[in-house]
Amino acid sequence: MNDQTPFDDASRRRSLQKFDSPLMRGFRKTVWRRLPVALRARLLAMIARFSGGPLPIDAAADDPVCVAGILSTATGIGEGARLSGRALVALGYRVRSFDIDEVFGAEPGHDRAPPLERGAGTVLLHFNPDHLTPLLMLLSRSQLRGKRLIGYWAWELARIPDLWISALDQVDEVWTPSDFVSDAVRRHTSKPVRTVPHPVVQGRRGTPRRAHFGLGNQFVALTMFSFASSFQRKNPIAAVRAFKQAFGNAADRLLIVKVSQAHESPEEMALLLAEIGDAPNIRVEQKMLSDEERLDLIASADVLLSLHRSEGFGLVMAEAMAAGVAVVATNWSGNLDFMDETSALLVPFRMIAVADCRGVYDGREQWADPDVAAAAAHLQGLAANPAGYEDMRRAARVMVEERLGLDGFREAVLGPLGPPRRRAVSGISTLLPVRAADFVQGGAA
Repeated sequence: MNDQTPFDDASRRRSLQKFDSPLMRGFRKTVWRRLPVALRARLLAMIARFSGGPLPIDAAADDPVCVAGILSTATGIGEGARLSGRALVALGYRVRSFDIDEVFGAEPGHDRAPPLERGAGTVLLHFNPDHLTPLLMLLSRSQLRGKRLIGYWAWELARIPDLWISALDQVDEVWTPSDFVSDAVRRHTSKPVRTVPHPVVQGRRGTPRRAHFGLGNQFVALTMFSFASSFQRKNPIAAVRAFKQAFGNAADRLLIVKVSQAHESPEEMALLLAEIGDAPNIRVEQKMLSDEERLDLIASADVLLSLHRSEGFGLVMAEAMAAGVAVVATNWSGNLDFMDETSALLVPFRMIAVADCRGVYDGREQWADPDVAAAAAHLQGLAANPAGYEDMRRAARVMVEERLGLDGFREAVLGPLGPPRRRAVSGISTLLPVRAADFVQGGAA
């Protein structure tokens, strides 16, 4: 494997080893994939009780670096793992990949992928710790022994859940995408907690394709969320209200509400549709989009509207800024790591008690309630004078490049990982240091 092959190249993949026999692959394909995800999680938790407890930790970081995550899913967590993998490859690290969606997803693993190499190395566990114990077991304790285990976690409140606190015993350190999340984790551990922002510039930038999405010359606002990511936290009701307050039924104004996984919560979908009512200039889009189409839809909008109550990072906002799309966003939480009043239209808020009908977020905590009238005023200003905000869009692109680029990622990971040990030059492995500037950053990954 050449060290500069793409992160998603098959040569980087590693498998479940003993769970990847023809018999187990058949079981996963015909039985396991048919079980509800919640039931799979409970079964894995039961199995994990016999795993022999936490792995020995305190190993030193070393090559290779294995990125374990839901790599084949079109989710923010999956894209975050892919971005990290691409950036590590670009910086010259020897990188492996492990798709944990082989356990929770619908399809069995890749054919004939070798197991993770034994011995020294680093495993970047690019998923939240809800199912950390069973997944560590499935990754194989013998393969993990001697490796440094790094949890990459994202959370949306000022305090992490109790389950996450106990999971700290099973990792050597924690990385998070923002200072907001790092502060929430750091208060519960003396282990290293590092902010390692998503290297958004390692992903593909969207290309405007308005005709492809049936858009004309109207002013287009876009709000985008998944019902699996908490309806109350993403707060699309506020986005609809802000748009209506700003534009009423104006035919030359359009709000696209891009939703996914609406089947997860039909009751909340009904609330959203009731709020929209018969507004002729609000369009709900439920079609599944490829990652390319999703980014192009973002780039085709005039403004990305995120009246979230809290974000651990805010990947969609960062992708919009990278594409030169104006962002109207709540002035609170993880998105403030890469935006300020010069690069986005920030919406004031008041703090309120968390209300989450699914019980994911603790009702004793607080999050933001953005000012709908202020958001509406921002939308009106943008629509009335789009050229007047060109400096802001330019500042947004620069800020994303500076804070979410390869140089920033390298600076964040160099301390815990050390410099790449080897770099391939004309087929010869050398010990030359690698600088981020050595790599040309294009729009496509």
